[in-house]
Amino acid sequence: MSRRAVEPPITASVLNHLLSTSTNCELETMEHSNQKAADLKAEGNALYTAAKFQEAYIKYTEAIQLDDRNAVLYANRAASSMATKELEGYLSAVFDLRVATQIDENYAKAWVRLASIFKEFHMYELSIDAANRALLCLETKELSPSEIKLKKQCEQALNGATEGMEKEQYDFRSLREKASSRVEAVPEDVSKSGRLPWDKARALREILAIGDLHNSSAWLILNAHEEFEDGLKFMHQLKFPEGDGIATGNPNALQYITNALLRDERAFYFSSPDFLKKLDSQITFEDQALRDALGNCPWTGSRGDVSTVQSQVTNLIKRKGWEVARRALSMTVRIWILNGLLSSNINDSPEESLRLYTNALSILEWGVSRWRNVSKEERGVIFERTFVRGVRCFCMNLYQINYNRGHIGDEQLKRLAQLAQDVLDEVDTHPAVSTPAEPLDIGFLIAFWYKPKAIAHASLGFVYWKGAGDKSMQKKARDEDLTQALSHYKSAIASIVVDDETRLYWETNVFEIMIEQAAKGEAAGYNHKRLKFMAQEILDHIISHPHNETINPPEVLHASTHSGLIQRRRRPQHWDSCI
Repeated sequence: MSRRAVEPPITASVLNHLLSTSTNCELETMEHSNQKAADLKAEGNALYTAAKFQEAYIKYTEAIQLDDRNAVLYANRAASSMATKELEGYLSAVFDLRVATQIDENYAKAWVRLASIFKEFHMYELSIDAANRALLCLETKELSPSEIKLKKQCEQALNGATEGMEKEQYDFRSLREKASSRVEAVPEDVSKSGRLPWDKARALREILAIGDLHNSSAWLILNAHEEFEDGLKFMHQLKFPEGDGIATGNPNALQYITNALLRDERAFYFSSPDFLKKLDSQITFEDQALRDALGNCPWTGSRGDVSTVQSQVTNLIKRKGWEVARRALSMTVRIWILNGLLSSNINDSPEESLRLYTNALSILEWGVSRWRNVSKEERGVIFERTFVRGVRCFCMNLYQINYNRGHIGDEQLKRLAQLAQDVLDEVDTHPAVSTPAEPLDIGFLIAFWYKPKAIAHASLGFVYWKGAGDKSMQKKARDEDLTQALSHYKSAIASIVVDDETRLYWETNVFEIMIEQAAKGEAAGYNHKRLKFMAQEILDHIISHPHNETINPPEVLHASTHSGLIQRRRRPQHWDSCI
């Protein structure tokens, strides 16, 4: 199916006219109008048969202006739109077919065409619903030859959508399994090529600084990478002497590595084939250094759990003071964070990842409340708002992943909604303040204000969107949820820097929600021109800024071609091998 972007064959004025009610006419005038509409329909049919789809579309539009309660006219115009095999044609067809099914809810052909379109867009649940509606229309009467053919088309659409949904779920699992089994270090020639995301960001730093350009992911990438690199340097300082000598090293590697992840987890990579072994040795070294100061303490590091920490940390503070307790709390929380990242991205275990992140967040929120009058210098930076905000972002993302995989249900979705709202309230209540004593770098501002706000809005968009899929809901409630979902995703897009890859995924969600609104008869959602402009603007920015190779080309192609907004002649050449 072609995805070349074209101007839509329908104007806003025509759409408004379609939605307006026809005026009350005298009977003779109505009969004349209906006859004229029938003549125009016949002309449209002839043009359609001759493959003159644009001309047929115009004839059907003229007929609808005379007879706007004729479901067949809308369905025929939809067929003309679909025949162009263009994005806007399919969007127009969805709108027309929805109007047709509202006029005649037993119009099987319109339902079949809707099922076909939704299947093409991989919107399998909507496709299955439409196909089932069509079959319901056809099962209560003796079928004509044309209706038997239509039923076969419907069954094909239903089977295709069902298989597509199953394959999509399998492909996702298979992809993660393959990725987990082939995790390897970045090759040395690649790491020194100067073409990695942070290399591109570093090359742009001076240009961005001179132009006072803050709205770029380059700052986020660069700062996160530099902090991660500092952690790696400390990790590589670990030495084990021969014999029974004492290991020597820097006990701050875990701190720098986890700080980098909180800025942007995409900074994480394997620097050498034995990276995990070295990381484990570093954590063991830091843990042992802490235990030398603690004595016997069963809850520090990966061995701890929330209830044990909460019940014993107060006693630790009394015995050893904040100097030791601060280190113990920091190490425990940071190990949970690091293990959460590894569980999700290496072991493909998002359930375990969410458990670890929520453990960390529970201790942080509990500590913020319990020690609100204790200074940062004593209790440590892990209880600062920005640190807690970063962990909340991890949790929000993992709630969505786990819900999509069926690991959690609607109750946990409510927890996600509350978590997202807490982030929005907290960001608004405590805006970023840069002072000479504590200046904020641009990357820090993006990481702990812009990004959390964007992720929180996207999380609420996710919650409302999933809520709209509840078939037990009334139509009004579903429509309200879709409107809320659309609003939050747009707010997420507006909150994040313009060239962050996540914007493309959120733009795709906006596009799909608009499709659902059109399918449910929500004309207000039928605003693909605005979406086209916004998504094209992002793609133009990405194409013109090579540092955005942080984006995985196949994922970008999926998101952008799904929106019908990327043309082959405009795509960077190095993407072609990824199709």
